[in-house]
Amino acid sequence: MKFSARYFDGQRATAHEVTVTLWEGEISFQFQDTHLVYKKNQYVIQTALAEVTRIIELEDGGRLEVADPSGQFTHHTATGYVAKIIYALENNFRYVALALTLTIVLIWSFISYGVPFTAEQVAHAIPLSTEKAMGEQVLQAMDIEEYVFQPSLLSVSRQEKIKSQLQNLCQQQTNCPPYKLLFRKSARLGANAFALPGGTLIITDDLVHIARNDNEITAVLAHELGHINRRHAMRQVLQSTLSGLVMVAVLGDFDLIASGLPATLLQLRYTRKMELEADAYALQALQLACISPMAFVNILERLSGAHKEDESEKSTSSVERLLASHPDTTIRLKAFRDAEMKCGFTQ
Repeated sequence: MKFSARYFDGQRATAHEVTVTLWEGEISFQFQDTHLVYKKNQYVIQTALAEVTRIIELEDGGRLEVADPSGQFTHHTATGYVAKIIYALENNFRYVALALTLTIVLIWSFISYGVPFTAEQVAHAIPLSTEKAMGEQVLQAMDIEEYVFQPSLLSVSRQEKIKSQLQNLCQQQTNCPPYKLLFRKSARLGANAFALPGGTLIITDDLVHIARNDNEITAVLAHELGHINRRHAMRQVLQSTLSGLVMVAVLGDFDLIASGLPATLLQLRYTRKMELEADAYALQALQLACISPMAFVNILERLSGAHKEDESEKSTSSVERLLASHPDTTIRLKAFRDAEMKCGFTQ
């Protein structure tokens, strides 16, 4: 096979028009007064891409550029039956579109199902000590950045009373996870309660103030204990990281996962399944502790009403974290309304 090409000798930027002979895998051509010959292991033909100019990299640093609009060169140099089929598929728009669609579907499926499953398995395999260390680092970052947390203004006696009631709730069950309850003031987060990896449980002064009684506070904290029990925070961090790695692999942009762990946790959204799991845990805990499930209903409805009156509330508000996660509030609270009352409680 003979074809025309532009030859670069690797020393000068000037291209030279040459006629190349390809015979039994050996490339040869005349350049000035020299007859150049390259055997199979002395050159590399770059992968074909539609009608883009083909590049042949030569062992001595030179290269040949071959215009191949008809694809004859590519078809001729494709070695083996499989290579010829691949070339044909790569140059068929319908097959390329189908391959792109399948790739998108596979990536979406892996992020939607594969990543959550993998994150759950990994989260339960991570030692609790490691998770605690992570949670402590995140808390330190939030405490340093004063726009997130400030010291609580609640009295020590008020804090101890809330801690005592939560401890009493835990003593009535066999699956209460290890936790550490901390109080913080936060103008940015408002009325809020959430769990960090490792069992650190944060409640803000505003949430304590909006509650009409301690049972409502305990009900919210019971929900967060459910997240700790199922290691939801760690699973969500892993899901976010794994999803980011998938996008890095596809797009090659590391900045997609470079936002930092504190930012990830502040924007964390639990899935429908996770929220319902935490709700189920809270409902059982409240019943065992002789606290009416209506305490959870009442405070969440109050928070929901406050959110509707203030559309400027930040995305990390208690409503979005406790109410406006994936499950509909009405559906979530129905389970608490319909729950069998215990210890003599009535609706």
